[in-house]
Amino acid sequence: MSETARAPETEPAEGVSLETQILTVTVSLLSGRSVQVPATASTALGEIREEAARLLGVPLASLVHADGSGVDEQQTLADAGLDLGQPLQALVRTTIEVGDLVKVEDGVTPSYGWGQVKAGDVGKVHSIEGRNVSVHFPTHSGWSGKLDEMELVQAKEVRKQPPKSTIDVGCIVKVREGVTPRYGWGDVKPGECGKVVSISGDNVVINTESQSGWSCRLDEIEVVEAVGPEPEGRAGLDVGQPPQALVRTTIEVGDLVKVQDGVTPSYGWGQVKAGDIGKVHSIQGGNVSVHFPGNSGWSGKLDEMELVQAQEAPERSEIVVGCIVKVRDGVTPRYGWGDVKPGECGKVVSVSGDNVVINTESQSGLSRGIRGWSARLEELEVVEAVSPEPEVTVKVALLSGRSVEVSTTASTSLREIRAKAAHLLDVRLSKLVHADGSMFDETQSLADAGIDLREPLQAVVRNCELQVGDMVRVRDDVENPRHGWGSVQRGDHGRVTAINEENATVNFPSQSGWAGNIDELELC
Repeated sequence: MSETARAPETEPAEGVSLETQILTVTVSLLSGRSVQVPATASTALGEIREEAARLLGVPLASLVHADGSGVDEQQTLADAGLDLGQPLQALVRTTIEVGDLVKVEDGVTPSYGWGQVKAGDVGKVHSIEGRNVSVHFPTHSGWSGKLDEMELVQAKEVRKQPPKSTIDVGCIVKVREGVTPRYGWGDVKPGECGKVVSISGDNVVINTESQSGWSCRLDEIEVVEAVGPEPEGRAGLDVGQPPQALVRTTIEVGDLVKVQDGVTPSYGWGQVKAGDIGKVHSIQGGNVSVHFPGNSGWSGKLDEMELVQAQEAPERSEIVVGCIVKVRDGVTPRYGWGDVKPGECGKVVSVSGDNVVINTESQSGLSRGIRGWSARLEELEVVEAVSPEPEVTVKVALLSGRSVEVSTTASTSLREIRAKAAHLLDVRLSKLVHADGSMFDETQSLADAGIDLREPLQAVVRNCELQVGDMVRVRDDVENPRHGWGSVQRGDHGRVTAINEENATVNFPSQSGWAGNIDELELC
């Protein structure tokens, strides 16, 4: 396709600008099937791909030129300079990703069992860990299976299934038969009916006779008695006046909370003080787990907590590379003290998600070829702040054509950029490479590597050999694991109990729950 070919410059109808004039883009599959997508000159190619996927009923990986070269899907139709007389080619995606609709392959008996799932049931992929997948089916939320036993379900296949009654506020509902609610039963009994009082995303709050304000998931319940649609101009409202917003009072995962004033927590204060504010990590029935700055994973009762509005939360000094920090008084670091002493100050050398690497006088990565001492953001406080570096955007692209933009700074290491990209793409990345396939030195900062930010960094997906249940040990060439040895000794064998992005949790005979980086481990 000629790079100079432009969209036809037809005269718009009188009173219609080129920006809003409706154009027709033909998107064609390699099989010959095609669809016409309405768009404007300012529509991004990525949006055109998504609409074509919806109309065709198939997941599309990317749009390509006739010669197979990729298009920049962030460009608008006008900027891309496409010849609308020729169809855009689209590649069908066959890999399974988070958010896809899937079912167990026909004729396959799942290795981990059916649970409450039946052959032909369709569910949404919740997470992928190595070769394992977690799927939310209507009858079994959080079902676990093997990735190679699943198959993608096209949108058109789902439409053939009988429609499900719409769950709305005011509906009378009950838990579906055979389903165990993810957040627990609380005081609610199987088969008990209740009224929906609020819906937020996939979460529902229900008032039943046994428990008011009980929480569960949308896919765990079914309608017993539906409510009819409200007529236009709702009764009791002056349609000439704007409606007032209602403030949510129920507590959900991710909310900021504190212990209610005057309440002594049933499970004790731990290292938390009255008035401390933390973020809700999980809710199980009437219990809640909260990450407080002084106590990560603190447990309490849901009815002893109260919501804190964002504007009430005190601003925390921003921890960035170059800051001088120390561990907050009374906090025991989750990854252990190592050689660091309480009250000792150190300089932040990297920040990745909630993890921070620090060089202190007692433990530094400068002299021993390691990355320094590791801690969590919420465990630290700033002693001496620095002005944050200006942010830059780095585009990281997979060989499949998928890409993501990572916000970072010039002093960020390429390894951390890879880790952020892996998190955003929800895949494991083994390395960043040049266009010719040669590897970068990922210990270098973005500035030192001399990368042209106008070109995307190429990333290679790692086929992770480790999975939960494997026996592993620390590799012989690792002098000091990033999170420390703890009670583990070189040569010890342990079993992997969890994998989270780049980290693995391993139960060794000498230490249960040891945390290490996947790259530092090998199969026994």
